[in-house]
Amino acid sequence: MNKQVRNLYVAINDNKVVHASTSLSEFVRTMSQLVTQVKSYPYYQKKFKDEKVIEHIDHLKKSYYFQKVK
Repeated sequence: MNKQVRNLYVAINDNKVVHASTSLSEFVRTMSQLVTQVKSYPYYQKKFKDEKVIEHIDHLKKSYYFQKVK
């Protein structure tokens, strides 16, 4: 990984990466446009301190995995 990239956030659905970003705020903003019921930036900021993978289920019961890759 590039030494200048500190974090990489990815969204996975059906074993495919649907979005990736190096900024959590941009990641949350984009995912909230693509997927319903995405929570706020502070929520994910706090969750990623404790977990590397967060499961998100939208209103259609589609499962997404938000992952922080260091």
